[in-house]
Amino acid sequence: MSSVHTDWSLRRLRLDVLCGPSSLSGPALNSDRQLWLITGSRLGKNVRLHRCISQYLVRSMLECQRAGAQLVVAAGSAIGPLAQQAAELYGVVCARIGDSNRDDGLWLVADPLDGSSIRSDAAAIALADRIDALWVRRGGLIEECLRRRLEIERGANVRVAISHSIGCAAKALIERGAIGWIDLDIPSLDETDIRLKGSVPSELRQHQTSTDWTQANGQWLIHCTRGPAGRWPDETDRQYWEAMLLGPDSVSRRGALDSLRRILRLGRILASAKASHHAYPVVCFSSLSLIDLIRKRCFRSHLGRWDFEPYGVAIRLSAAQSQGVQPVIYGDNDQRDELPEQDRFRFHPRGRTTDWTKEKEWRCLGSVDLFSFDRNDVRVFALACGEYTNVLRGCPWEVTWLQAVSPRDPTV
Repeated sequence: MSSVHTDWSLRRLRLDVLCGPSSLSGPALNSDRQLWLITGSRLGKNVRLHRCISQYLVRSMLECQRAGAQLVVAAGSAIGPLAQQAAELYGVVCARIGDSNRDDGLWLVADPLDGSSIRSDAAAIALADRIDALWVRRGGLIEECLRRRLEIERGANVRVAISHSIGCAAKALIERGAIGWIDLDIPSLDETDIRLKGSVPSELRQHQTSTDWTQANGQWLIHCTRGPAGRWPDETDRQYWEAMLLGPDSVSRRGALDSLRRILRLGRILASAKASHHAYPVVCFSSLSLIDLIRKRCFRSHLGRWDFEPYGVAIRLSAAQSQGVQPVIYGDNDQRDELPEQDRFRFHPRGRTTDWTKEKEWRCLGSVDLFSFDRNDVRVFALACGEYTNVLRGCPWEVTWLQAVSPRDPTV
């Protein structure tokens, strides 16, 4: 990479081009220290992308530290909070750049002469002496500002992460003079969806088990696990990103099997409000038989996931009822407030485009302690695979292995 110089006149030029003629002010413009910017588009819900981005953000922090540069982020930017958290962990001084119409500790940079407002992202990209763009989506504000910056000066002071995703803007930016910095090698959500759709088991059958509980309707309550879109239910945003920044590679393994392993390690199914009203964290079950439930599953494109996965925990209905698990009350949205307070956690809209009543859902208000049940009242189930049998070895509850069966299999 070429050396980075502090050039006040160039900062002024870039600011005028990207933000319009301005009355310049604030320490960002006249700082003698090199200003290194971390920028990027919203990261979405891809945990593998989060992990990869975090690792390269750590590299940026160490390089900034060695160079004695001043790290800056745009106030309100998508990646700003993560960059600030990384800077704090690695002892790097970080400042936020924003417009002078705000008074909340920002580095003030300019007053537009025409009375318009200045976007913090645009101002930060204009002022920075070096830019690390960790993830840039095509067609967004970040791409537009980086393009305009590169029209002023081509060179090695703008580095951009490369991804093979069809939505990544890196290729177009590199053609305009940016440096391809890292190869994320992360599938986009649409590519992941296609891969998952191609591996759908259309049927399931029991494998190596002596019981037939999986086909018993109404006798067991089924809780299917899935990988979280981001943090675990008991994990704060700050804890999640600290794990991505400092943890081992295993922190990004958050699939349905990983969720099941975590439940078994804790001995608890943790309540969440993602599928219910935010005021009522619950654990959800279905009274459909396990086989029927998995056969009915479908891919929810708008959520980027399956509604059910063939991994999870089952609890005998009578035992679950003794612990306060109750059936869901379905109705129209305005009917929730008509229910007694103690029953509102049970409410779920019946649905307009999807009939949710078919799931025959039950709920527990709060987390479920698996060790509070008799051992014979709990079952664990998972899709049969050699490596998985080793992963679940030593499970304190009986494990039922399911086997995917092709519809063309003559044994079905």
